[in-house]
Amino acid sequence: MNHDEHDPLGFVGACPTCQSAYPCANVRLLKQTAEQTMFHLTCEHCQHAMLFCVARRKDGVLCSGVMTDCTFEDAQRFHVQEEVTLGDVIGMHEHFDQTWRDLFSKRPDA
Repeated sequence: MNHDEHDPLGFVGACPTCQSAYPCANVRLLKQTAEQTMFHLTCEHCQHAMLFCVARRKDGVLCSGVMTDCTFEDAQRFHVQEEVTLGDVIGMHEHFDQTWRDLFSKRPDA
């Protein structure tokens, strides 16, 4: 198969849920770098959405897609947020741990 890496429809072709073709109008560019291009696709027929990435590598082109419930606008917001750090994860764990302890310390049978 010979696909143009700038044409996501050449890689995706049809909705994995209902097999309907994706109209070009429903394919929207999310992010593009020298190494990869990410698209958001919405099926006109069943309204399921997909995030699709075309990554250029030395040995060829890697394509991957995942079904999502994110709208294009949701996906845009996720791409501009800072990455989650280890400190963020530890901080949330400590917060929930303390909240859990506070919750159960207030129970009458505790």
